[in-house]
Amino acid sequence: MAGATAAMATLMAAAVVALPMQADGAPGSTPTTTASASPSATPTTTPTPPVVKKPWMPDLGPAFNNPLGSQKQKYVVNTRILKAVKHAKPNSTIRFSTYSFDREDITKALYQAHKKKHVNVQVVVNHNVVTPNELWLQRRLGKNTKKSSFFHICRGSCRGKGGGNEHAKIYSFSATGGAKDLMIESSGNLTSGAAAGQWNDVFSIMGNTKLFDTWVKVFNQYKKDKPVKKRTILYKSKQLDVTWHRLNTAATSQPIATKDKVTTISARKKKKKKAGDPVLARLNNVSCSTSAAHGDGKGHTVIRIIMYAWFGNRSVPIARKVAALKHAGCNVEAILTEPGGQTVSILRAAGVPLRDAAWNYGEKLATDGSKQVWGPRLYSHLKWMLISGKYNGVNQDIVFAGSENWSGISFSNDEVTLQLTGAAFYKAYLGQFNHMWTTNATHTETGREDYGWPPKPWN
Repeated sequence: MAGATAAMATLMAAAVVALPMQADGAPGSTPTTTASASPSATPTTTPTPPVVKKPWMPDLGPAFNNPLGSQKQKYVVNTRILKAVKHAKPNSTIRFSTYSFDREDITKALYQAHKKKHVNVQVVVNHNVVTPNELWLQRRLGKNTKKSSFFHICRGSCRGKGGGNEHAKIYSFSATGGAKDLMIESSGNLTSGAAAGQWNDVFSIMGNTKLFDTWVKVFNQYKKDKPVKKRTILYKSKQLDVTWHRLNTAATSQPIATKDKVTTISARKKKKKKAGDPVLARLNNVSCSTSAAHGDGKGHTVIRIIMYAWFGNRSVPIARKVAALKHAGCNVEAILTEPGGQTVSILRAAGVPLRDAAWNYGEKLATDGSKQVWGPRLYSHLKWMLISGKYNGVNQDIVFAGSENWSGISFSNDEVTLQLTGAAFYKAYLGQFNHMWTTNATHTETGREDYGWPPKPWN
């Protein structure tokens, strides 16, 4: 993973807009003493230039936590966010959108940034479980979204009418340390459970002003908590596409994207069509024959899936398409957490190798906070599809990651999906997939719901 991380740092530096770094002082010469030929001459010393401290800089690219690891490994996602909050520049703006939020350290850090450095702190969260820390911060920031700081709880999806959830997790900073326009996207919420009970990912990018401005546009829609006509907003560039979407069952807009530009065009009412499934659209772009430089090295396109929720009516067409690609010669593997019975049956019948990332079953609070339910309390919360091979007629390496599960409720949610194109991205995510596949992070998919803690070793 260290090699992938180093490669990623190089790639991210090339992919984002270069930021002006605080200049170091010119290298100082070694202090020397000079004297005249006369023994009575007074020595003189050349002063050393003052040392200029470099500003704190955030980690960029992807990273992955390990709920079975050390404290540092567990809190990889939270640490990235917390450090950025603590280094926020005076009078800058922090914008958070997340599904759930109970971390006291981040709560207090946000308030201190607001109080001591006059940072504008703007937070939008989902309504499912309102925690004491959320209420504590809301009392101090206020509820008025027209002000520079606020804490707003959406009534459903922030950009929709009734139903759904605000499910996208993006934590952004206009200026923190030496970084500008920092965006941190994650599958993880701001909760202790997301660190100690889930496998999650995080992806950070800075200095991409056009992407950041697009995000601010979306966030400003979130905070209004009103239905919008243009449900899909797409940012597109050579290596990074970001889609914010609330599809529902009927599309009201179609995105039109060109490089580094974002635009939408509303569909006419007379031509309303049911929204196509974006996951199926991606799978339909896959061809199973590829070059030796991609895929499994034997001419077969590789597909790797880690999906938290893959169940319900929506799951069946997706599973059937994955099965069809397996039959067509694609090299397919999947790690599941909450699959439907039909999903498992379809994939297994096609010969797709499966692993399960759900452990420690017992009573736990339902996702909507309404009741106690039986389920895993240690599990993968990741939502990925990795492709190495022919996609859209081109041999390439692609990662799809973000907040969207492969279940029906995602159509009504506010979601975000990243498309990362390039070998370095693919290798980083594939490395994590392979690690989970080959270690006790996963077990054989059996359909049983009585697993305890995974056996050691945990790494």
